[in-house]
Amino acid sequence: MKKKIFAIFVASLLTMTTIIPVAAQENAPTETEYKISAIDLTLSVTDELNVLTRNVSNGNPALDILDADAVELQNSYLQNHIYLNAFPDNLSYEILITSTDVHNSDAKNFSELSEEDFTDYMATVTAEYEKIESEELISINLYENGTTKYVCTYTHSTLNDVSSYVIKYYTVMNGRNYNYIMQTDDLEIDDTLSFIMQNIVDSAQYTEVESSITESGLFMELYETFIGFGLTVIVLGGILFMLTRTGKKAK
Repeated sequence: MKKKIFAIFVASLLTMTTIIPVAAQENAPTETEYKISAIDLTLSVTDELNVLTRNVSNGNPALDILDADAVELQNSYLQNHIYLNAFPDNLSYEILITSTDVHNSDAKNFSELSEEDFTDYMATVTAEYEKIESEELISINLYENGTTKYVCTYTHSTLNDVSSYVIKYYTVMNGRNYNYIMQTDDLEIDDTLSFIMQNIVDSAQYTEVESSITESGLFMELYETFIGFGLTVIVLGGILFMLTRTGKKAK
């Protein structure tokens, strides 16, 4: 799946961001919380996945998995309105989070709408999929959690002869479209993958996020450089210490 990461990207597309990765709470050590100030979104992702955001730098080891460089990914994220990209080491699937402004002053938060309000919309979505030869709509339903409502679609794509299964959660909150997309490498989305995806969706909070210098790509570049330098000094210091001790014992 190398260099194919955006081949079957489907979404209602979005704008520019800054992102703050911070440690999750102690009672959830297997997750990391990400704060995205450009779209006022906070969510958590399992640490079992590699996570890249728009502040990705060349020092990030996940770039080797994708066979890509930081500038290439940054440009792709900007062009496709992607704010977060998560994937396992084997690239069997990936998760994309995208967002755009809603250019409709009458648009309401999905959390404020009743189930009946979604009937016509879901019928329209179903009709649109019927027109697309390369996209099969397997299911569509309304998903509601304690934060808001989402229209959830599960599809099979054969775009450009590449088979992929895609599950997407879509909502509108605070004047923005939000899409949470999981797409696989010709792998049906089972309960395990659905659980991973739903956990991310359920963690999402649409509240104001203040920007931070840690969201800067330059900051991450410098941070990783200094971290790498610091580790090198520690390793070399340890080797020197051991050699010194060995020399003293030999005497």
